[in-house]
Amino acid sequence: MKKILLLSVLFLFVFCIVTGCSNKQNSDTTTINNQTTVQTETSANINDKNKQDTTKISKTPLEKASISGSDASKKISSLSMDKLALKGKKEDYKFMVSTQGKVIDGEDYIEVIASRVKKENKDGSISMDTVGQYFISYDGKKMLIKDMETGKFSELK
Repeated sequence: MKKILLLSVLFLFVFCIVTGCSNKQNSDTTTINNQTTVQTETSANINDKNKQDTTKISKTPLEKASISGSDASKKISSLSMDKLALKGKKEDYKFMVSTQGKVIDGEDYIEVIASRVKKENKDGSISMDTVGQYFISYDGKKMLIKDMETGKFSELK
């Protein structure tokens, strides 16, 4: 009886570890139904043109920022299409906030992503393409745009 109980507990433990590891995602996908975004960890450096692009996930939670995620999204989406380097009408894009802050040149930023609907899936979910990445400092005073081709950052004014 003890062996069966021990094997059951061991199986449950291994199952929890495997399930927990498989739930950890590191992709560039967006799910509209749950209003969440999961971003790959990339890198960035604004000042050095020859350095590799290196953003890292911030250790400071978004809740510590003096600007909220929805305010960051509104601030970015209120900019002109030219400043955002987007084509067409603003209504063609969805502006979403990443679930984690990013660090660029030692500063914490909220990431706002502009996406376009790629296709609607049979299960009701929507596949989207990221077409713009923007970053607002946690104090809300500095905004950056990432060049989608080169990975370089420049300041939005």
